[in-house]
Amino acid sequence: MIVTYRCTSRCRHCLVASSPRRENRYIDAESARSAFRAVKRRGCSAMHIGGGEPFLDPDGLVAVGHAACAEGVQIDYVETNSSWYRDPSIACELLQRLQGAGISTLLVSISPFHTEFVPFARVRGLMDACTRTGTSIFPWVESFLPDVSALEETAIHSLEEHGGKEYIRTLPSRYWIHVGGRAVLAFRDVLPQVPLCNLPGTSAGCAEIMDTSHFHVDVEGNYIPGLCAGLAMRLADLDAALSPEQYPLLTLLASSGPLELLQRAQRDHGFTPKESYLNKCDLCLDIRRFLIGKVPSRYPELGPAGFYAELPLRAAG
Repeated sequence: MIVTYRCTSRCRHCLVASSPRRENRYIDAESARSAFRAVKRRGCSAMHIGGGEPFLDPDGLVAVGHAACAEGVQIDYVETNSSWYRDPSIACELLQRLQGAGISTLLVSISPFHTEFVPFARVRGLMDACTRTGTSIFPWVESFLPDVSALEETAIHSLEEHGGKEYIRTLPSRYWIHVGGRAVLAFRDVLPQVPLCNLPGTSAGCAEIMDTSHFHVDVEGNYIPGLCAGLAMRLADLDAALSPEQYPLLTLLASSGPLELLQRAQRDHGFTPKESYLNKCDLCLDIRRFLIGKVPSRYPELGPAGFYAELPLRAAG
């Protein structure tokens, strides 16, 4: 559950393109209950909470925990970048409140992406508070501890301080990263690209659209299939078959895949593809960034709007 898209950071790898510029909106308790009820009805009995930064509204986060309990949905963990940590006693008090709301595990971000915005000293402070209160820690990713500890922990540090492009090139092999959202822009210049004519997976329907093993529901009442950030349907519309009239891009991608999307964008809107891409998701996002600038009201599933506002629009050429 994406409880907010607003974040203190603007990490280069962020799938959903969170940032301090996103709308200052947090899911309310009733909307959370409705979302938990909807996924529980479809067989999902456990979720995790992410964002954005869920701790931007501590009272709201506690309310979401109570909402999950009321609907019988387990919260496996809450993701956090630790930017909110300042004082150990205040942190311990909040962690104890969260335990009372059924939240007993934090996924604490540990990576050079995050230390561009959050001093690692705050991460250490939060993990200490977790230990003091009996809150479980899911360190993501613990193998980066030597990297982030090697530099001054009370300051922020750019990725380039770790070794520039060569260092960035190693990150996907050390860190599960879906090359979508802002990560496409971060890795395009450092990872190998594949000629468009040889790009795998483009000529068949996108199984990811139909995959329910991982999905998101968000603060705006959307269901986001798989890891397809920037493609959204109303959560309420899951009760019926998707209409091609209402969701033309989603239904096209599910049935025919990115190659058919490319051909439609070329034929109907004058899109010109690049010669090569990182993967089919890179191609799909490139087309969608073009469409949101060219025909913003034509395709309602291009959303949330704030996602595309965080990415540069794609010119026609």
